[in-house]
Amino acid sequence: MNFEVFKSKYELQPVIEVPNQVDQNPKLTVLVLTYQQAPYIKDCLDGILMQKTNFSIEIIIGEDDSSDGTRKICKEYAEKNPDKIRLFLHNKENNIKINNRPSPLFNLFYSTFTSRGNYVAICEGDDFWTDPQKLQKQVDFMEANPNCVLCYHPTECVDEKDPLYNHIKHPPNPEKLQLFNIKDYILGEGLGIWTVSVVAKSESLKTLPNWLFKAPLTDLALKLYYAYNGEIGYIPGTMAVYRRRTIGSWSEFSKTFEWQLHHMESRICTYNLFNSFSEYKYNKEIKSTNKWWKQNCLPEAYGYANRTERRKLLFNNLDFFLNFRYKGNFSRWLRFLFGNHLISKLKGKYKKTT
Repeated sequence: MNFEVFKSKYELQPVIEVPNQVDQNPKLTVLVLTYQQAPYIKDCLDGILMQKTNFSIEIIIGEDDSSDGTRKICKEYAEKNPDKIRLFLHNKENNIKINNRPSPLFNLFYSTFTSRGNYVAICEGDDFWTDPQKLQKQVDFMEANPNCVLCYHPTECVDEKDPLYNHIKHPPNPEKLQLFNIKDYILGEGLGIWTVSVVAKSESLKTLPNWLFKAPLTDLALKLYYAYNGEIGYIPGTMAVYRRRTIGSWSEFSKTFEWQLHHMESRICTYNLFNSFSEYKYNKEIKSTNKWWKQNCLPEAYGYANRTERRKLLFNNLDFFLNFRYKGNFSRWLRFLFGNHLISKLKGKYKKTT
């Protein structure tokens, strides 16, 4: 699907581009997708504007019709930086739904199609960059490794609802420059690639396969699509922050039964769509990673579920929960059949006798 087909199919209301004087031939485009992120968007934009590069960049802000002041802030930044920022004002009527749920797909792909750089980076409005040399380092690495289509680095994850939580996401051997192929990515449970850390070549984004518009997890789908077209590069050094569980974000309800199930099903669906697109070249690896996600998400979902939800979960996934080689399954059945209180009481008595 190209831009003209995309617009004819999905653009029900015109997108407004705020007048600007941005370079027509930038080397790199930064995509900022934002909706209802007034408390965070300034950190995001400041982290981009502080970048020091020996090449020109354009910043495309896709503002998705917020009502909390985000749009006003974006307009202020665009007015102050007309040589750097292209601001697109979107309309809710253009929203593309996935499984009857609103999604940022129209914003993402409209921004992608209108990008002009040879490289593209994405920083969602509630995340931010911390190193002013981030873009320069990544482009330098990619130009030194021409087969590399995507480059990333470690990302610090913070939790808006848990101030004590702090985690650095990275692959094994994080102190070394590394190159990975698509099998590494599929089997590596992500290799620690968070979207806020990515710089990618834009050449494959001007015409997009239809399966990308059906994938429930667009960021995963895009990374698979990139990896299908070349190598993934990794450079050490934490240069970005991902905010988890911000208000209105995809991860806000991650500690719930519904979210864990939806997360697992969305990942498996996205991998299966890619499996079909790639003509099952990586079927073995995809089966393995789908199994891994089930082994991780189903116990999490059980832990957050009430009794009714546990019944549904257990009997809909008997192949997993009746396999007692998986740690905790025997205890899960006991707790379901006899209740948490009784099992905890018996465990307490056993500890006292031993």
